[in-house]
Amino acid sequence: MDQLDLAVHRITKSFIKFGLYDKPLPWNFSANVTSEDHFNFAQKGVEESTILLKNNATLPLDNKNGTTLLVLGDAASYPVIAGGGSGTVHYTDMVPPIWALCDELDIPRDEFPLDTIVSYGCNSDKSNCIAYVGVIHTTTQSMGNEVELDEENQINLESI
Repeated sequence: MDQLDLAVHRITKSFIKFGLYDKPLPWNFSANVTSEDHFNFAQKGVEESTILLKNNATLPLDNKNGTTLLVLGDAASYPVIAGGGSGTVHYTDMVPPIWALCDELDIPRDEFPLDTIVSYGCNSDKSNCIAYVGVIHTTTQSMGNEVELDEENQINLESI
């Protein structure tokens, strides 16, 4: 009990020292503190910190002359865009990257449900296509079929 008393004393001593009992901070956890300036500042930070490592005339995508993409990793369906704890950002209009690619290449979004592991879809004239592979484990499931990987974790496409 002495340790508990000491811990409480240390905390309350700091609260008293900074006047938090006399003038409590105006905490309002339900307040919306997002403004257009905050959004623009965050958008600018994202745009200026995004790095394209190598572009061999791949970007911007040319949906007129035919494009075939292979998208790997579940971040295409469920990107990590917010921190945790007090840094959590709640968003309402986020489009998963796989769907943004679909929109750009005129491929129906329903070809790529977000809970899928392996998907393939094309636009109506088959000139633009996307192959998507989500989380890769030594074996995984795709449409009820087991997907096999070789020693180098390469997908055996015949097993799909």
